[in-house]
Amino acid sequence: QVAYEENKQGFSPLYIATVEGHTSMVETMLQVDTTLACTQFSDGTFPVHVAARMGNEELVEHFLREYPDYAKLLDSCGRNFFHIAAEHNHSKMLTTVFALMEDELPQFSQMIENMINARNYEGNTPLHMAAMKGHKFVMRTIWDKLNHDKTALVQNQKRKTALDLSREQLLDTKKLQMNARKCEKDQRNSELKVRKAIENDNKDVARVYAEIAVRKRREHLMYLRLATYLDANLSRLDANLYLLDIQANCKLVGSIVESLDSAVAVGDLQKMLETINKLENQFVNKKVDQVSPSTAEVSSLMQQSIGQIQTAVHAIPMKDKIKKVDEDDLTRRLAELKSRAATRI
Repeated sequence: QVAYEENKQGFSPLYIATVEGHTSMVETMLQVDTTLACTQFSDGTFPVHVAARMGNEELVEHFLREYPDYAKLLDSCGRNFFHIAAEHNHSKMLTTVFALMEDELPQFSQMIENMINARNYEGNTPLHMAAMKGHKFVMRTIWDKLNHDKTALVQNQKRKTALDLSREQLLDTKKLQMNARKCEKDQRNSELKVRKAIENDNKDVARVYAEIAVRKRREHLMYLRLATYLDANLSRLDANLYLLDIQANCKLVGSIVESLDSAVAVGDLQKMLETINKLENQFVNKKVDQVSPSTAEVSSLMQQSIGQIQTAVHAIPMKDKIKKVDEDDLTRRLAELKSRAATRI
């Protein structure tokens, strides 16, 4: 009876033991009362779902061996434990379950296959869940166990396949636009440093900063171009993807997503451009320019900075000269007035 009681936060001892990974304690509770395995917690989940969320392979395996019927339970959102594991990026646990099914529990292979293809109340399969979160390894693990032709075309309630969701992860232009703004800021800072270095007559340092400024300017424009290009060609890319072999393109898009994510994470624009080239060569047949600054561009920026400095330098004496002319004229006129006054006296 104590195992059912909840604390002020609504958590029972069974829930806490499962979250904390006390596998032996959970197993002992279930031995005393097997109905605990089908106890729904206050968050709408069952023990097997919590174990899957925490990535507890041992406990999930225990449920499959001892309580296979309870392992099939759905939470309040219509998700089985495969949905939960896929959403929380537990590819290793899924690999363990699949291996267990093949080696020791072949009698449950049909049950597992049904669960891995099951849709929650929003129509999402475990593959959909992994795609929405961008979990590439989970997607590959699940993909290897599925009937590809059928699964690739399964749509959720928003009429999106897992391939659609994976491609949306790839074509997320927010990161590109954010990087474009950062490059623009870096470009302005580098240009200021070029001017300061030239003012200090340090041309070597000025050239270094000029190279950085040119590169950042080109990166800024390239990020904006990529973001605009990807948005503009989304529908075209959709059509080309489905005209080609589905299975091959699922694997290709998965690898491209992984490459682009890693490139954006570290700010490696060169790698990102190579990845985009790979995508475009496959589906759009259009190449992206490289971003290495040319010598002419660097020299041009330095000359521009020198011209700005010269203009500023020449402007200062001109103001002083005008001021001096005005002062001389006033002095002369004042002297004339004094002279006239003295003559009259």
